[in-house]
Formats: sequence, structure tokens, C-alpha cells
Amino acid sequence: MIDQWGESRGRDLWHRYRAQNGYVVLTVDNRGTGGRGKAFKNLAYGDIGKWALNDQIEAARWIGRQSWGDPERVAIWGWS
Repeated sequence: MIDQWGESRGRDLWHRYRAQNGYVVLTVDNRGTGGRGKAFKNLAYGDIGKWALNDQIEAARWIGRQSWGDPERVAIWGWS
């Protein structure tokens, strides 16, 4: 399971709950998200939808390449 929007606002408890119930939780900071400096935020300026989607797809592919990963059982979720 990939949380697209990071570890803020108490979501860490949700991630711990999921992990304790057998899920692998990976938090992905897409290019263009805040909190990592202006240069990182500006990477997706004017085209954030393209880069956010691309970063999530690459994270899912990375999970599928891991010995513990199953590319048929990846979920992506998040909120803003």
C-alpha cells in the first residue's frame, strides 16, 4: 500500500495499524510536494499531475521488483 501524501496529521498510526495487519506501507513524496525545499517543489511546476502519477507508478513497480513484493497486490491511496 502506498500513501501518496506522506506521514502528516497522525497518519503514522494508520500506517502502523496496516503494517501490524500484514500490509507493507510505503510513503512516497512525489516530485512537487511541499516540505522538502523549493527545488524539490519546483520539479513538477506546471505539470504536477504528470509527475505525481509517474512517481506513484514507479513506486509500485519498485515494490513489484522486491523479493517480498507482489505486483498484483499493490494499492495506492492518499488525500490532500
